[in-house]
Amino acid sequence: YEPAVDYQILGDAVSIDSAIRAWETSYTPNTPNYYLAQLYRQSTWVYLYRTIRPSRPSEKIAQVVDDGLSFLDQLPQDAGAYSIVLMPLFLLGCSAFLPRQRERIKKGFETLKGYSNLRNIEPAFKVVERVWEVMDTKMEESWDWEKIISDMNMDFLIT
Repeated sequence: YEPAVDYQILGDAVSIDSAIRAWETSYTPNTPNYYLAQLYRQSTWVYLYRTIRPSRPSEKIAQVVDDGLSFLDQLPQDAGAYSIVLMPLFLLGCSAFLPRQRERIKKGFETLKGYSNLRNIEPAFKVVERVWEVMDTKMEESWDWEKIISDMNMDFLIT
């Protein structure tokens, strides 16, 4: 059974959704910072959607993840902006229900590891892989990545 609707939360979510959709970056189109800004916008929307909706595949979430991955693909791997893709990559990864998306997320983590020596990249990817396992077995629990991190006895920043 679906839980009762909390109209205050739903109204707040609609306002946030509208703000995310209307938001325009000040960066020049077709630049690394522009692609990064769009990647953050997509991952912010994913975070909102997966917070208020049940954790299950949908065409909407698949399209948003695909769009986010397309912005990631346009970001030059040697751009300074690449140093801060861990959070959007993590959020998109935790929303990647489709195998083709998971392959692209895995490639993104590998590229990030090649770019940066930050020690939080590997644990973040391990959590994403665990989220995928949960998606494939107990789908409704898959968005609770904070619980998954706790269950894995991990403590790290996703930044």
